[in-house]
Amino acid sequence: MKQYPMIILAGGPPVRDPLMEYADVDCKALIDISGKPMISYVLDEFHKTGLISYLLIVGKKDELVGFTKDMDPNKVEFMVVEGNAAEKFYQAGMHLLELSETRDDVFTTSSRHIIYATSDIPAAKSNMIKDHIKKCQDDSTDFYYSVVEKADMDAAFPESGRTYMNIEGGKYAGVDLVIVDMEILRDKFHIIKLVTENRKSFLRGLFFASPLTFIKFILGRVKMKDVERLMSKIFGFRSKLIITKDAELGFDVDKPFQLDIMREYF
Repeated sequence: MKQYPMIILAGGPPVRDPLMEYADVDCKALIDISGKPMISYVLDEFHKTGLISYLLIVGKKDELVGFTKDMDPNKVEFMVVEGNAAEKFYQAGMHLLELSETRDDVFTTSSRHIIYATSDIPAAKSNMIKDHIKKCQDDSTDFYYSVVEKADMDAAFPESGRTYMNIEGGKYAGVDLVIVDMEILRDKFHIIKLVTENRKSFLRGLFFASPLTFIKFILGRVKMKDVERLMSKIFGFRSKLIITKDAELGFDVDKPFQLDIMREYF
């Protein structure tokens, strides 16, 4: 399998949210879970896959540097970026593209696909990550995004508290593990930013792209293929929806009770 550069968001909001207050930290990535910072679980498991060519951590180096000790320091970089998650991801991706002009070890093939993940999925295991990435090897697809079905989440974490969307008769939660062609995203970011900042813009775009699918979406009857087709039509790049049965990939720690679940899990 080919290797990918990876961006991991490891910062936090400018003010403490309820989870950070509960954990008494100023950086979400450093929340303690069984004597270990949450980000360490994520970094360790991605590192074990052997699929990461270069790691860009969006967060303060002085806080986070101690948790990358097992990785080649020449292939780990820290970056502080202001803005929301979408803006941080975009600026980090642009940095990787620029860096690749002088380094040939950032992207190991002609593809400009990168892995994006957050630091709050500590239950994700290397074998799950590797199996997932195997499904995303076609370079003709620009954007791979993922969901996990409610039944699988409930089986692993009955009290997960995740929110779900109705797709093809099932309920699915999003997964914070994305693979995207950064060169394509560069030209489409203005659309993505609009959507991430204003859900109504997505619904408006959905209506104009396909009134029938808009109605299906409102009624909770949209199909998987409709989702892929509309993502491609609205955003302008070729998309593929990956369904994972590994609930650990979809369990992100956003609330105090979810942190309690992870502490008990470990």
